[in-house]
Amino acid sequence: MNVVKRIKSLVTITVVLICCSFMTNGASAQAASYQIKSGDTLYKIAANHKVTVEELKRANNLKSSTIQAGETLQIPTYVQHRIKKGESLYLIAKQYGRTVNEIKNVNNLNSDTIQPGKILKIPADSASVAVSSGSAAVVSTSRGGSYRSYTQSEWDMLAQVVYGEARGESYTGQVAVAAVVLNRMEDDDFPDTMYGVVFQRNAFTCINDGQYYLKPNRTAYQAALDAMHGTDPTNGCLYYWNPVTATSSWIWTREIQLTIGNHVFGL
Repeated sequence: MNVVKRIKSLVTITVVLICCSFMTNGASAQAASYQIKSGDTLYKIAANHKVTVEELKRANNLKSSTIQAGETLQIPTYVQHRIKKGESLYLIAKQYGRTVNEIKNVNNLNSDTIQPGKILKIPADSASVAVSSGSAAVVSTSRGGSYRSYTQSEWDMLAQVVYGEARGESYTGQVAVAAVVLNRMEDDDFPDTMYGVVFQRNAFTCINDGQYYLKPNRTAYQAALDAMHGTDPTNGCLYYWNPVTATSSWIWTREIQLTIGNHVFGL
């Protein structure tokens, strides 16, 4: 297996996205969810996800540090913004659709004074944020000491597959389809790039019938992003198909693991 093989738990996420048309002004910061396990503390969870305890508490409206196993926490996601000469907190906040106080709070700033060259963390909507053109678009995930980065182009491709293959499915079903694509990238029997997996011959119906080229909606982008964050409802499946419409006899040689909506998922 490659050193960048995906594992299921998210350790850290940094999102830096080029200007997207579906930004939501003033949306609250969201990210991957984490189910609390026995023995967990807020300090431990925060350290594992490279955020602070206060950021965790703020993202989950916690009044204290008391948590219970089985509950779910939202792990906040941030955009990194390098301050340019002439910028102010007001202009930066307006650019990202945040408030000055939100930015000050997450960066522990006591005044509005900022210095060019410094990095600010900006609370990010889980689907997208708009940043100045020319920035690289990357979702960089660290899992067990290994890294996988996704470009804006790869996010677009994954969202197009989700929309073309599963837009009529439940949200979980859409995330599952995205997860299968990513699972293939990490499996030695498939190409190790998004492009290679998506455009592998006869791999996805949406490529053959042209539905891949439809414009994805926000839900498809969100499902793709959640999968990139590490959410995998299929638990590692490499295949999915609609048992009602599937015409390939070979696909039925795969071992079915679960059913989500109109699709079965297998290995």
